[in-house]
This record gives sequence, C-alpha cells and structure tokens, in this order.
Amino acid sequence: MNEELIGCVSVPNVFDDLTTEQVLTSQMVEGVHLDKVAEMDQTTRNHVARLLLKVTVLELFEWKFMQTDPNWGNFLFDSSKQVLHLIDFGACRPYKKSFIDLYMELVWASANRDREKLAEVSQSLGFLTGQENEEMMNAHIDAGLVVGEPFYSDLPFDFAKSNMSQRLGKYGEIFAAHRLTPPPREAYSLHRKLAGAFLACIKLRATIQCRDILEETYEKYKNGIK
Repeated sequence: MNEELIGCVSVPNVFDDLTTEQVLTSQMVEGVHLDKVAEMDQTTRNHVARLLLKVTVLELFEWKFMQTDPNWGNFLFDSSKQVLHLIDFGACRPYKKSFIDLYMELVWASANRDREKLAEVSQSLGFLTGQENEEMMNAHIDAGLVVGEPFYSDLPFDFAKSNMSQRLGKYGEIFAAHRLTPPPREAYSLHRKLAGAFLACIKLRATIQCRDILEETYEKYKNGIK
C-alpha cells in the first residue's frame, strides 16, 4: 500500500468461517459517515478528503480495480485513530490496462491544460469520433479542463469555492444535442466514482494539495512501477 495510506486507511478483515456465498461477515469497525466528518474542523476534513482522493487515484491507476459506488455510507472515519475505513465492496470492477493506459494520458492532459492532447486521447478512447462540430468539441475539452483543475497547480485547491458541479452542468445540453457517440462503457462506472470523490471533497469543504497525488502516480505509471 502507498506510504501515505499506511495506518490511515483500513479495510475490515473478513471472517471466512462465517462467510457464505450469500453472506459476507467482516470485522466491525468504529467511525462516522462523511456527513458527520463535514461538521469537524478544517484539518480533519482536509485529511479525510485527501485520503479519499488518494484512494480513488490508486484504485484506478495502480490497482486497476475500483469500488465504483461513491455512496458516502461506504466510508467510516474513526477520529480517535484518524483512520478511514472502506466498508462496502459490492460494486467493484476491474479495468483493462489498455483502457487505463489511455485514460492516464487523458487525465494528465486535463491536469496540464493540454487541449490538443485531450482531444486526441478522447478520440482514441471513444469519447469522440473526430467528426464533432466545434461547439461539441470545445464543450468536451472545456469540461475536461474543469475536471483537471484540482491537479493543475501545486497550490491547495479549494473544492467548495470551485463551483465545479455548476460549471460542468452547463455542458449537459450541448452533449445531449451534439454527441455523436456514447462514451466507452468503462466510463459510466468510472465517472460515477470520480464525480463522487469530487462531491465528497466539496461536501467536506476541503482545501488540499492534489497535484502531487496525480504527479507521483503518473511518474510511477510511466516508469512501470506497480
């Protein structure tokens, strides 16, 4: 496990002798859901938000196996130990390396505001056909750049003041009217989880550094360190 997560993120142990095909029996853990964490101090909220974002990035790009349900009830935070427990894995799925290779380039292009690369990789992944009109192409790229904003700078990113949800929402009508092809199947579960992670950071009113999380993961990925 990533060094930053050791001692800070926990998955409850499973009791095999009490588990059947229908019933999973695991260790009971203490903690509160994220809506309660949102009432805690800024340092704690930032700590939990960064853990959530780190786990999300690692699930996708290192483990290629993601718990795709962003329900806040799937997390318990034990404030006495400063540990985030991951407690529900009913919506997990793997992702093929061929997809993740391209998706990493897509996220990296978004984080670096590289419009040309973002369009190129989007077409390779199947988000675009290459025949889109200018309005659709610009909307797709602009939306991608909004998603990449937390990772653009080394400075802490203020999720609550970013208005990401509202800014992304304005592209919905353009996508509905001008999209020529549905997104790749993998994108539906993946984007649900990524959106959930960002919404959790907004809920927690987090102001955290994000660039280093993606940068470290990108360097490891490109260098083949798994």
